[in-house]
Amino acid sequence: MKNGMAKLVRFRRAYALCVLALAGCAGAAVTQQAQRAPADYAQPTQIVVYPFAANPSEVTLNQSIVQRAYRDATGDNESAAQLQIAHDTARAICQQVVSDLSGQGYNAVCVARGPTWQAATSFSSMER
Repeated sequence: MKNGMAKLVRFRRAYALCVLALAGCAGAAVTQQAQRAPADYAQPTQIVVYPFAANPSEVTLNQSIVQRAYRDATGDNESAAQLQIAHDTARAICQQVVSDLSGQGYNAVCVARGPTWQAATSFSSMER
C-alpha cells in the first residue's frame, strides 16, 4: 500500500508540473509593436579599390627541394620574384573585389597606388 501511495504522489506531482508548463506556454502570443521602413541609403557614385601594399618579406616562395634547386641553378633574384608575386596577387584581389562589387550593381574601379589618382581627383574637383 505504501508503495502504491508513493507512485500516486509522484504521478500527481508530474501531472501538476505538466499542467503548469502547458498553462505557462498557452498564454504566450506574439504581436508586432511597430513597423519600421527600411533605411534608404543612396548608392555611392563610384567605389575606388586600391591593391594591397606588397612587401617582399611578407611573401614566401615555394620552399620545396626541387624549387630551391631550380632557383639556385637559374640564379633567380628571390626578392624580385617575391615582389612580383605580391604585386600580381594584390592586383588579382583588387580586380576580384571590383568584379564582385560590379556584380552587386556598384560602380567600382581598381586604381593603381600612387600620385596619379590623387592628382586626377584634385583637378577634376577644381573644374567643377
